[in-house]
This record gives sequence, C-alpha cells and structure tokens, in this order.
Amino acid sequence: MKRTDKKSTEVPSIPEAASLEVSPGVSLDGHRALWHAGQGWLAVADLHLGYARRRQELGGLWPDWGDEQVEATMVALLRKYQPERLILCGDIADGAASVRETREILSRLSVLVPQTIYVRGNHDRKLASVEEMTWVETHSERADSEEWIFFHGDRLTPLIEAVEDSTSERIHTVQGHIHPAVRLDDGAGTRSSVPALLERTGSVSGKAVTNWVMPAFTQWSSGGAVADCAAYSVQRTWACHPKAVLPVV
Repeated sequence: MKRTDKKSTEVPSIPEAASLEVSPGVSLDGHRALWHAGQGWLAVADLHLGYARRRQELGGLWPDWGDEQVEATMVALLRKYQPERLILCGDIADGAASVRETREILSRLSVLVPQTIYVRGNHDRKLASVEEMTWVETHSERADSEEWIFFHGDRLTPLIEAVEDSTSERIHTVQGHIHPAVRLDDGAGTRSSVPALLERTGSVSGKAVTNWVMPAFTQWSSGGAVADCAAYSVQRTWACHPKAVLPVV
C-alpha cells in the first residue's frame, strides 16, 4: 500500500467530555485521562501513535486514521485542564514506522503544557532512541503522605524499586499496557465494549498499594476484561466514554 503523508497540521475541534471523581481530588475524564487537580498532573496511557502506519508498512490495507484524532483529543484535554505536567504512561508510539510523525505531534503538544514526562513502554524502543527526548521507567508525584507512581506495566522491576524507595503512607501506582474494557449490555440485544479504568488493591514488596489501570487512549484498541490475579484484586471499575463516565457494578 502506498504510504501517504499527513497533509495538514491542523486538528479538528473535539468537544469536552464528561468526567467523574474516582478518588479524592482525582477525576477520570471521558476522553480516557486521569486528572489530579491538587497536584496539577494529567495522565494518559497507550496513545499508540502510528498504529495504522505501522500496519500499512507491513502490507495491510489500513486507512490513514487515528493519529489526528489522538492529537485533537490531547489538545482538548490540555486546554480544558491546563495541567502543570502531562504524564504519558508508555506506548506513546506503536512502533518504528512513524517516529518522525510521532515526534512532530509530541512537539506540538509540548507547547501547550509546561512539562511532559515520557514513561517508556514496550512499543517505544525506536522512539526512545531520539536523543532530545528524556525517558523514564517510572515517575513519582508526591504530596503530604501520598505518592503516585507511574509506570507502563510491561516491566515490574522499575515499579518494585520505586515502591521500595517510597516513604509515603499511601501509595498509588498508575499503569497502562493492559487496555482494560467492559462489555455493556442493554438487555435488548445491543452490546458494546467500552474502555475502562480499574482500581485494584494489592501489595508490592510487602507494601499495600492501590493500582490504577488506565484505559488505552488509542481508539484502535477495543480492549478486554481484566480478572483478579495473584498480585491484585479488582475493587472498582468505571466505563469511560466522552458522554458519560459510569461506575460498573
């Protein structure tokens, strides 16, 4: 399939989404983002920029769609919340096929926020070789006795080290990678898979933690159900849609 270049850097206007407080001071936006008003950070995970381009390079008949929508939604979020820090929790790019385009999008987003934190994901190996970008395995936000530790989720060693080093009484860990979703049924035959935020509890290195699993930001991912595991048990789930953020019983 012939590779086509993006014709314009203009992005469409995206309406603001619904939001719901999921923890004291922390809201889930229907555009699949977490916002901490008190600490001033906005977090998203799994943008997978270049998803279609990568599959075109492999010979797939994929449309040139997705990256513009991701950028437009990010612009809407940054204008709505005006965060001090934007935290990208890994898999920012989908692979090596669109490094240039991904860098251009990130450059445009960076002028809208004072600081951007790039957490490395398993799909970011090629993008992570860009010298002018600073990458981290984990990122921590601390206030009073509470700490939020961000990581991608494909590697646990950086998380374990960050939790072991923490002196906070309450530890939250925030990750992507899993792409959680819930299946909603109206009882009349209509079913839909909707991206979800999970709140799980468990322990890391003997310390109690609350683990938040972010919905994938890319619209290419349908996601899937996430069951309890040896380390964590799911406590609460929210279906995440621009028109409504709903607790799922």
